[in-house]
Amino acid sequence: MKKLFPVFVFFLCLSLITSAQNAWINEIHYDNTGGDVNEFIEVVVQNAESYNLADFTLTLYNGNGGASYGVHTLDLFTVGATSEGFTLYYMMISGIQNGAPDGMALSYLGTLITGQFLSYEGTFTASNGPAAGVQSVDIGVLETGNEPVGQSLQLTGSGNLYNQFSWQGPADDTPGQLNNGQSFGGTPTNSIQYAFAKSATALDVVYNLAVSSVNPANYLLTGTATITFSSAAIDPLDNELVHLTGPSTGMTGDNIVDNIEDTSIPSDYDLYAGIMPVSFTNTTNPGGLMDNTHFASFQGIISADDAFNNVWISDNASAYHGVMIYDNNFDALVSVGDEVLIRSKRDVYNNLTELVT
Repeated sequence: MKKLFPVFVFFLCLSLITSAQNAWINEIHYDNTGGDVNEFIEVVVQNAESYNLADFTLTLYNGNGGASYGVHTLDLFTVGATSEGFTLYYMMISGIQNGAPDGMALSYLGTLITGQFLSYEGTFTASNGPAAGVQSVDIGVLETGNEPVGQSLQLTGSGNLYNQFSWQGPADDTPGQLNNGQSFGGTPTNSIQYAFAKSATALDVVYNLAVSSVNPANYLLTGTATITFSSAAIDPLDNELVHLTGPSTGMTGDNIVDNIEDTSIPSDYDLYAGIMPVSFTNTTNPGGLMDNTHFASFQGIISADDAFNNVWISDNASAYHGVMIYDNNFDALVSVGDEVLIRSKRDVYNNLTELVT
């Protein structure tokens, strides 16, 4: 029996929930002169009352090897000030590592919030947790260990989105309060949060804000081929979702990373366009291997289910065409023989390849 549409809707809704969170890491203190004192991390959430704070997780990462060493849910943070619908939360965390490099990630429902795997004193790739396979973004400022107690690294500027602010070097700390020189407000900027292929001829683009009008001439897909679209439509039930159809040539699932751009903003997003053959998750696949960073669309049959909440997807009976899906809730939605379409990325756990959603 085929359940292609219902299962796809589940993954679409999960991805939409994840992408809609406007939250970011706002202030960090990890090092000072002498023994480290009052180490903390601050997070900002817009419209926090709309969420279960326990669904947000701050994961601390060791830059030496990329493994996590601490996990903290936002419901355990101290609530600070609220300004223009943005609420500040902070937690005193003893033992935040002193860098060269180290970092942290903010996730929602187990999925990394875009742009929120941050590091200081260098970059590295996470080996587990919500940022697994992702390279960190160095915030560009640091604490040398010579600063007096009571300072921190913090975002400054005015805006409604993380990328409208900039990190500044050590300044008087402000846990639970707006940072020095920070204000919320102004006109937010729309951007592409992510995109995914529904077929070789259909691509969906998800934005962080509502879209009021679209023009197919503003969209360009590059990578395996340069592709334009003849149709662009805003979803009638979700005005942050745009459906692109009528490509100038069909999108090919392969191991070349593609880029979809909305030139009217401008904003872009990297992905594997088209339907990715499952074989590209296999290291011994003669056709090549996809990376562990970018998402792709997979379509296939649920070929196996075990007693440990694990299911496998296959798109061909030959070698290299089966892989496990890691998602604690997914096995309850499908049965062996169901056809599914999912947006996932490749991951490796205990030397075994899997797809994570």
